Amino acid sequence: MSRSGRHDRTIEELVERAKTYPFPRRPGSFVFTHGRLYPVPHPAGPWTPEMEVADGDRTITFAEVCERVIPAAGPDRNGNAVENACGERTPVFGYSSNASPDALSHKFAMLPHAVIPSIRCRVVDWDVVYSCHVSRGYIPGAIHPSPGTKLHGTMTWLTDEELEMMNASESLGTNYEFRPLKGTRARFENGKELASPWAYFTLHGELRINDLPVAVDGTIADNRRYGVMSETDLLELVRPGIAADQHLDQMIASAIESFETRQALTAKLKDCHFTTPGGTPDPPTS
Repeated sequence: MSRSGRHDRTIEELVERAKTYPFPRRPGSFVFTHGRLYPVPHPAGPWTPEMEVADGDRTITFAEVCERVIPAAGPDRNGNAVENACGERTPVFGYSSNASPDALSHKFAMLPHAVIPSIRCRVVDWDVVYSCHVSRGYIPGAIHPSPGTKLHGTMTWLTDEELEMMNASESLGTNYEFRPLKGTRARFENGKELASPWAYFTLHGELRINDLPVAVDGTIADNRRYGVMSETDLLELVRPGIAADQHLDQMIASAIESFETRQALTAKLKDCHFTTPGGTPDPPTS
């Protein structure tokens, strides 16, 4: 059984993980740490250091979580680390895998003192469709205009250090660009709103099947305009056009292990015209 250098998972495990993109979500808001998740017990709004989270049968503040996690991460944490964690943070809308604790664990594996608020919210007139590029074994999502659609996700508030690591995980400048959702207001469960949160936009354009974008199964949206496909179904559909000499697991494994392979598969993906006999599933009519 071969083993990957990332996160001490076998290649076989990473292949199976890739098929589950955009990865499992929690039903509510939470604060992510590597040791545990701290649920937010009440309908939450924009993050503050005083935000309360559940700690067993009691509640503590976000600042108290930082005081607990950051010193325990190691002796290299300087005396300002907790203060910095409770200072200014950048709100980033997680519309696909970034709304999943599994993805956060993967992306921040090298940052043991990560403490990240992930608060449920929605934005209007946007959806998540598949980007026209191959990432580490899967085809990732892209935020895309969709009039009338209400897209549900999470707002993550990141420190400068966390944002730098998130940018690296998104291959900023190669696969995605980072800019505000101008003219958009994120609405939280407690009714409060946040104007123009930041988000990642694909630099590859959207993948089209039967000349239409395809929404990402596993993401949550009301009044979708596009049909939905799962990651596995999509990979099975495109594989004959981009890796006809490999079975599905081989293609996924090669994309996980090689940046050059990802580039080659992406180039082929952009050159292919994909169709399905019956089209992608019809979106709701109401």
